[in-house]
Amino acid sequence: MNENIRAPIYAGSFYPAQKAELSKTINSFLKKTKAKKISGTVKAIIVPHAGYVYSGGVAASAYKAITKSNPSKVILFGPSHQAYLEGAFSFSGTWQTPLSTTNLSSADLSIIKNDNEHSLEVQLPFLQTVLEKFDFTPIIYGEISPEELADIVSCEITNKSLLIASSDLSHYEDYKIAKQIDSETIKSILELDLEKFLKVGDACGKLGLAALIILAKKNNWKATLLQYKNSGDTAGDKKSVVGYASIVFVEKEKFK
Repeated sequence: MNENIRAPIYAGSFYPAQKAELSKTINSFLKKTKAKKISGTVKAIIVPHAGYVYSGGVAASAYKAITKSNPSKVILFGPSHQAYLEGAFSFSGTWQTPLSTTNLSSADLSIIKNDNEHSLEVQLPFLQTVLEKFDFTPIIYGEISPEELADIVSCEITNKSLLIASSDLSHYEDYKIAKQIDSETIKSILELDLEKFLKVGDACGKLGLAALIILAKKNNWKATLLQYKNSGDTAGDKKSVVGYASIVFVEKEKFK
């Protein structure tokens, strides 16, 4: 049975390893966030996946936004950083974090049995905090077209599902340059301009974000930026930064 439980590989490095400290950290981020108030059904979010000290506050603004929508199914997709992959893959079994364990629902894809990817793992403690119960389908992707990834994710969508695209933005640029690059990336996402995004967008999860743009246009979702920061704003110097954004996609939304 233990062979089917994935241990929290990045507990103690990307986020606290102790349950009480992790819960306190996440709830502090959620309490402090001053994101826009949203009414309507949140269908998808973009969240960063760096260590919590760098990007946790930005991620929290998106996770706080999903609480009223209370999705019953979460489809999480993120890029493979640690291994070269061709295509997209699903998981089975149970994932454990210091907070709890969550059983997985597999997508109709080949199953990865062992991984050490952080872009997916770091999202689960937030989900375990803001949602009481949810069907969880994580997907990891490598080399794949945005159209193919969008088709894969589309097959998992239900009336009560939430899509989560895990991605940081530009990497290791000077603070001012990074803000300029990230501004163009974010603008193209908010405009759902796939052609422009593929041309100017800078993100480690670029293919996943492109797939989400395709799905948003198909389903008539509107994208709104909740928060942007980079590591120079949070816990790093400004000579070489990584960008983070939380963006929400809402169906028939009203923003205050």
